[in-house]
Amino acid sequence: MRGQQALFSDILPPIISIKNSGIGRNKVLHQNRNNKLIHRYYWYAQLQPQRLDYSYIINQLSNEFDLSDFRIIIVIQENHAQLKQVFASKPSAKELQKMFPHLSWQ
Repeated sequence: MRGQQALFSDILPPIISIKNSGIGRNKVLHQNRNNKLIHRYYWYAQLQPQRLDYSYIINQLSNEFDLSDFRIIIVIQENHAQLKQVFASKPSAKELQKMFPHLSWQ
């Protein structure tokens, strides 16, 4: 495209090259997000003092992760083996806090 190099030459020094990464989403970031989502689902389902309704949990996860309810359900289904491992290991709220300190586990 005409002027493409001129657009960034004023902002970036010439020694920095602009890398065209692959098209699509970063798989590592997706795995990290799904891992957090699975642990968060466990927290809502098992560590809350009151039993929460499944639809309420899905709605809360949807709000926290900015995903649709449908996508949350698909992520849970796709990571069912990991979810079983989390439920089997039964991490405490303190362990979850150490794993994901940026989330509120209160």
